[in-house]
Amino acid sequence: MTLSQQRAIAIAPIPASAITIFSSLLVAIHVLKSRDRRSMGYHRIIVAISINLILYGSALCFGSTPVPRTIRPPIYGAMGSYMTCEIQGFTQYLTRFIATLYYCTLPYVIWSRLLSHFEETRKTRQVEWIVNIVCTMIPFAFALIALQRKYIR
Repeated sequence: MTLSQQRAIAIAPIPASAITIFSSLLVAIHVLKSRDRRSMGYHRIIVAISINLILYGSALCFGSTPVPRTIRPPIYGAMGSYMTCEIQGFTQYLTRFIATLYYCTLPYVIWSRLLSHFEETRKTRQVEWIVNIVCTMIPFAFALIALQRKYIR
């Protein structure tokens, strides 16, 4: 790979991460500012997705900086250690997995809201709790296993 290609790969995630962080921050602020929006389970799940995407964008903004500088062949912009590389890999793996699960559960959340005529009920709150637990605990467990087995490097 040429030096120009390595530079492009190292720099390309930075604008995307800035856009991700900024747009997710705007969505979270928009929902959190309104008491009506905060009271709806669907909007609270959107806030959870936005917070997760802020974390993902934060991990992505470092590009190739966390990669160990001792790695061969050398990578442009690598200034980290194996620990920084594992931290970035863990964060990216975890947040991507969480985002995927949240997006997969949105139709179920919407369906449960449709059944309750968009009213907050005990059942819709239970659905929200289950979605939040499943969407965070399963990816966290898988990320820890991947880290322990050295799949993340």
